[in-house]
Amino acid sequence: MLAKELAKERPARVNAISAGLTMTVANKSMDETNRNSMLANAASIFPAGKAREAS
Repeated sequence: MLAKELAKERPARVNAISAGLTMTVANKSMDETNRNSMLANAASIFPAGKAREAS
């Protein structure tokens, strides 16, 4: 949100970082129930609302 507001006030490029969860080999190997619980919790906490895939 801060990046959007700053961009409105002054026409400049503003980079932003958004906290979130990245799916990795470690959390993909969790049992399905625990992984789904973790993903639901992350969706409610982090701005992106979902996990990202590692590249």
